[in-house]
Amino acid sequence: MIYVFDIDGTICNIASGGRYENAKPSKKKIEIVNRLYDDGNKIVFYTARGMGRHKNNSKLAHDQFYDLTHKQLLDWDVKFH
Repeated sequence: MIYVFDIDGTICNIASGGRYENAKPSKKKIEIVNRLYDDGNKIVFYTARGMGRHKNNSKLAHDQFYDLTHKQLLDWDVKFH
């Protein structure tokens, strides 16, 4: 099975003021995601980070937030594909 999750408000809190670097992970929710991964499911994350401030320009949002987001997922020990 393929599971698709948002990030903010799902596996972490919604950081005030769009300060994604201040987001705090939810260990319990990450444990659920990791268990799904360990059970052989595909885990995919989609996020709208940066879309509002870049007027829905996905390239600008990606350029600004990909590295931070990827690092957070790794630092939080989230398993994903």
